[in-house]
Amino acid sequence: MAAAVIGQLTGTHQRIVVVTLALGLRVSQALGIEWDCVDVADAPIRVHQQLRRDGRWHLEPTKSRDDTWLGLPQVAAAALREQRAAQATERLAAGPLWNDQDVPGDLVFRRADGQPVHASTITRAVKRACRAAGVPVMSIHPFARHGHATLLRLAGATMDDIREQLRHRQASTTTRYAHVVPEMRRRNAGLIDDLLR
Repeated sequence: MAAAVIGQLTGTHQRIVVVTLALGLRVSQALGIEWDCVDVADAPIRVHQQLRRDGRWHLEPTKSRDDTWLGLPQVAAAALREQRAAQATERLAAGPLWNDQDVPGDLVFRRADGQPVHASTITRAVKRACRAAGVPVMSIHPFARHGHATLLRLAGATMDDIREQLRHRQASTTTRYAHVVPEMRRRNAGLIDDLLR
């Protein structure tokens, strides 16, 4: 399902969704990443702020107020490398129309005119992509945060590992994110078959 939805997206929107899903970020956190927080060669990424708009754009500490370095999955590193190249091309193409005034920091994700990307734009893009892919329509938050937790659970990660990755303080919060999917039920049934044979 995730691949089908991502396949319906293009450009910066696709790269934002890939990074958000691969790292289990809130979209505001992904939009608040600056280039000096990314090391695609060594593969860590610093998550410590989020992009907000209340009349003007500003960066503020994340909801958990943690300053976290996360391992960077290769799929996210590739998306970030593509984003760096695309942003350089867009900046050249825009020339004097590139508008990064009143933009806080050296943001990784920007529109083609240099301005920040609105979180609501990403939510609308994900909903359209869900419809086009023929899957239940959801916003970026359940798609990326819940999707990340569910993928980790499907891969066999412990709930503590998932809680740590999502930076939840309480395990009870994490259990609401890591959903049981049919593949898990089939795997569990296979485990029981193996034990009862």
